[in-house]
Amino acid sequence: LDADALHVGMDVLCSGSCTRVLTPHAGEFRAAFPDLEGRLGEDRFAAAESAAAAAAAAATGSGAPAVLLLKGVPTVVARRNVFDVLTLEGSVNARNHVGGTAPAQVRQATQRARKRLAAYDD
Repeated sequence: LDADALHVGMDVLCSGSCTRVLTPHAGEFRAAFPDLEGRLGEDRFAAAESAAAAAAAAATGSGAPAVLLLKGVPTVVARRNVFDVLTLEGSVNARNHVGGTAPAQVRQATQRARKRLAAYDD
């Protein structure tokens, strides 16, 4: 969720059961997490972790985890355990679509390209 979606309030933002990925830049972070504004200038990593914890706590009733990607330099990804969301299997599966870089997709794209090139030879 980005931009104005971050301004709806944590109760609405964290209702439902799917993982929330919040992607604020510093200004959006300050608006969405006003209690953490001071921490943002002191320690971006700690501020992002606190915001992710606050979002997860707001979602406690629904069981929906929250991940926060704080845009800027440096960009920070925070969650109590980010590896629950970002897994090796999930990353590999995300590549397995038309145009993806999974080995099966690369083989299929190569076969399609060879067929097109063969058509030019005829």
